[in-house]
Amino acid sequence: MSRDFEDDPYLDEAEWGEYPRDPEIDVAKAILTKLFDENRGEVFYEQQLKCLLEPKPHSVFQWITSKAAAELWQSGAVKSEVVQYKSGNRAETIRFFWHNKNRYPQRRKRHIMRLVGAFSHPDFGRALGLQGELMVDNALMGAGFQIRAAECNEWAGKKWTESGENLDRIYERDGILYGAEIKNTLKYIGRPELASKIRMSKFFGIRPLFVARSLPKHYVNIIRESGGFGWILGKQYYPFGQDALADEVRQTLGLEVGCYKAVDSGRVKSFVDWHEWSRSREFDENSRRWFLKSP
Repeated sequence: MSRDFEDDPYLDEAEWGEYPRDPEIDVAKAILTKLFDENRGEVFYEQQLKCLLEPKPHSVFQWITSKAAAELWQSGAVKSEVVQYKSGNRAETIRFFWHNKNRYPQRRKRHIMRLVGAFSHPDFGRALGLQGELMVDNALMGAGFQIRAAECNEWAGKKWTESGENLDRIYERDGILYGAEIKNTLKYIGRPELASKIRMSKFFGIRPLFVARSLPKHYVNIIRESGGFGWILGKQYYPFGQDALADEVRQTLGLEVGCYKAVDSGRVKSFVDWHEWSRSREFDENSRRWFLKSP
């Protein structure tokens, strides 16, 4: 199997088999080592570490953080444990990491597990999804976009049958249509879903639009080279009325979550500016590049 990401940009990392070790793992290990040293009485869970290392100046991909934390544990530099917990009717697992000199991690682990159990409950997960869609709808309608369809697998007389998936929305402005996937989650969108939603948008002849709390840079490049836009919101939007939980998660875990009233205006402007820029250009599928329209 080819290891060239350009040959198959949607290849799941687990299918790569043996591949060269990424030197960024060592960078992430140094960042994590400092984090653990400065917070010896703290306990962290894996997804929390992934999110903490995402913003600048670190800008570490989530899977790199996972590998770095695993290597620190395997080397004995930190301690780790996998614990099972209930989320609704589902049995879930959570991996914790803590400094070797933290002798009393159990109370902190129970506190974190209670929080994670609350915001990972299936009912709350559905509410997060709906809140994300509501926030994006309001932001784009305020910027002059219209909702043409929601939860759809049919458009302009064509029906998507490759999978059982839908596009969350089809938006329109200035005669340009966008097939949108909206992810109000801590995790990245999976590569297979990224690929499928790009193919679905192309099948309908519309531009792919991915809206997410965070996207790795090469996902943004893949979307751009497919004629679309990766719109990063930078926050997770909790349902209105969940201020107490959001505050506790933010204070305990350091995650950028909240019951925000609207998408940041600067974030909205980034997409609107790109939309205006692209109006005077055409996307070439062969070269995967944008060109100015002929006068």
